Amino acid sequence: MHLLLIRHGQSHNNTLYEKGLWHERIPEPGLTELGQAQANALAKYFSDGRLPRPDALYTSLMRRALQTSAPIAEALGLPAIGRSDLHEVMAAGENCEGAEEPYPGLQPAELCEENPALVVPEDADDTGWYHEDFETPAQASARARNLLAELDAAYGVDDVVAIVSHGWFMQYLIQHFCSWVVPDDGVTTWIDIHNTGTCYLLPGAANEFSGRVIVRWLDGTSHLNKNQLTK
Repeated sequence: MHLLLIRHGQSHNNTLYEKGLWHERIPEPGLTELGQAQANALAKYFSDGRLPRPDALYTSLMRRALQTSAPIAEALGLPAIGRSDLHEVMAAGENCEGAEEPYPGLQPAELCEENPALVVPEDADDTGWYHEDFETPAQASARARNLLAELDAAYGVDDVVAIVSHGWFMQYLIQHFCSWVVPDDGVTTWIDIHNTGTCYLLPGAANEFSGRVIVRWLDGTSHLNKNQLTK
């Protein structure tokens, strides 16, 4: 399986982080105007054939990811397959500072409003899609490892699987794909990924780099101009 990871566009909470106002975060931020422009630019890059064409497109069910995956799905003519295990790490305080429990997420009708191409997973219902407690780093790591194992079993070695997810969770996806040792208390190496930055990883061919992982690129931002680069 070839893995094409995509971080969501700039969200409202991203702008708060830049201003040092992390405590003012809201639980389900959407994209800013700039974030939507970033997503549209990435979608055009796909439609222009400047990125590998995915055989499948998966997306987190968080609003910022849905809004990012919507123009990509439209540009590629693909469904956006929603998965409730692609969300950002649900550590205490990730949704919003001082929250007593994680935000349950949008209902199915609301999910489809954000991305009309969305295939809603069966575990999303009128109570939302996140029904667990806060998540530890070890649980987030296991979630990433299990997700990759499931997708690897479902797709061929040359199939390109695109995933729209989040900066923190993408650390686990990258590091497990590369078979790095990930401690239970969290990642020890952080890879900076800009909003709508892409990462492309694939297994080595049988006659070259067999058994290894080839990292074609990390944090690809060629679709953005210098004024569109945000974290």
